[in-house]
Amino acid sequence: MRCPKCTSIEDKVIDSRISKEGNTIRRRRECLECGHRFTTIENLVRDGIVVIKRDERREEFDREKLLPADPRGLPQASRRSLRITMIVG
Repeated sequence: MRCPKCTSIEDKVIDSRISKEGNTIRRRRECLECGHRFTTIENLVRDGIVVIKRDERREEFDREKLLPADPRGLPQASRRSLRITMIVG
């Protein structure tokens, strides 16, 4: 981050707080050059997950494709289904 007062890039983080929703971080910073304190707010940007196929096509991740259509096709399907749900969900 650049200091808004002297434009130095040297600073230290004094305090960090995460919002209740968990998608924003508020950081209190201090410039190491001039001592000016300022606040930055960082927002989480979630891009969609892209799956690269064997033929190098790209498509959006679809969670439903991971869940088996016929649970009899997998041994111990309930355990694997639970594990996949925990990983993806």
